[in-house]
Amino acid sequence: MAGYSSHKLTDITVNEKNSAFEVGDMVHVVKEHALPNFDGKIEKKYTNSALVAFKPGAKISQQMFEDFNGHYVVNYDKLKVIAE
Repeated sequence: MAGYSSHKLTDITVNEKNSAFEVGDMVHVVKEHALPNFDGKIEKKYTNSALVAFKPGAKISQQMFEDFNGHYVVNYDKLKVIAE
């Protein structure tokens, strides 16, 4: 079938950016338009972004936490791994 791709929507293509991160990594999110800079944990990886879980704190209000259900999809360019 012309134009058919066997890739599923959930398949991840490993690339230079996403190979630097793993599920469970603690990360610092910078300059994301909807939220202030914050720290969180990678819960799921995608090809060009990651699902980051966060908690209310000094920069994240309870309202923001509830509005985003404690998760936000962030491009790898906006993530930095926090040394543990």
